[in-house]
Amino acid sequence: MSDDQAEIRAAREVTDRALRRLGMLETVLMVAAGFMALLAGALTAWLLAEVTGWGFRPLWLAASVIFFVVPGGVVLLRARREEAERRARLERALSNDD
Repeated sequence: MSDDQAEIRAAREVTDRALRRLGMLETVLMVAAGFMALLAGALTAWLLAEVTGWGFRPLWLAASVIFFVVPGGVVLLRARREEAERRARLERALSNDD
């Protein structure tokens, strides 16, 4: 086997390891975000249950979903917008080359 193939294999192994670690980090962050959303929802429900007279559990469910879905939706929309901007820049660069 040549040196180039060995270097390619080593680079591929490093890349695969980095991707696995990033996947694990993403999972840990999502679990932490879910846990924080549950805690924030519980605190919100505890504060609002006395004021509104509604039950703790329905308020906890609604508040937890809001605390998890709203920030996630904002991040998703931002990522889509950035991807569209990147795609437009690439298309402009390709059309300028013609």
